[in-house]
Amino acid sequence: MNALFPRVSSTVIDLSEGPVYCMSIEGDERREIFKRRLMEIGQQFVWWNAIDGRKVSREDMEAKTERRVIWDERGGSDALKLTGELALTLSSIELWKHALAQGSKQIAVLEDDTTLRSTIAMPVPDDADLVFFNNRSFRNHNGLTWGGVCGTDGYLVTKEGMEKLLDIFETIFMPLDLQMLVQMESMHQCQHHLIEWFQKDKPMLRSYTAPPLTFHGNFSSRIR
Repeated sequence: MNALFPRVSSTVIDLSEGPVYCMSIEGDERREIFKRRLMEIGQQFVWWNAIDGRKVSREDMEAKTERRVIWDERGGSDALKLTGELALTLSSIELWKHALAQGSKQIAVLEDDTTLRSTIAMPVPDDADLVFFNNRSFRNHNGLTWGGVCGTDGYLVTKEGMEKLLDIFETIFMPLDLQMLVQMESMHQCQHHLIEWFQKDKPMLRSYTAPPLTFHGNFSSRIR
């Protein structure tokens, strides 16, 4: 047992030498700043070239995937609307597929509009699919993700979690973080309003939130 996750057994995972991926559009000027910061703290990572969803039509974005895409319908005001939102989801799907093909037991995912304060090492519950470590995700006293998730600029996902996510995103109808949220067991326990969009034929996610290691910048993502 661990004080951060008192109800479950956990294992300390040290990803200071990877595998850690940063979502970023190739050639973006933010890369140099991000790389310098991570070198200063000794965190190893590799770039994951994200799809650029800016100034692209919905039709052009849909042509990049065989998965079903539903715009504007599911999720009310939180439905999928922007091509950049779809770009981030498709980029993440390709990353999960890559990590599974590499045999990774878990990976950490960052975005280039966040600041990492220390190397990525933390207790991870043995039954976790996801562990968020950004400063915009919330937790209850047992460490379960609770009340809300905002952004995917700092999270760990296990092999089992990636397999579930690839199934969950067979149809894409909400932004990445919100479609994850809809399938979280803990969000059903706290009766989050978005669970009405739960996909009953898809797996549920066991999601935890750790104290933040990443802090979101005062600027928007270039991907979405």
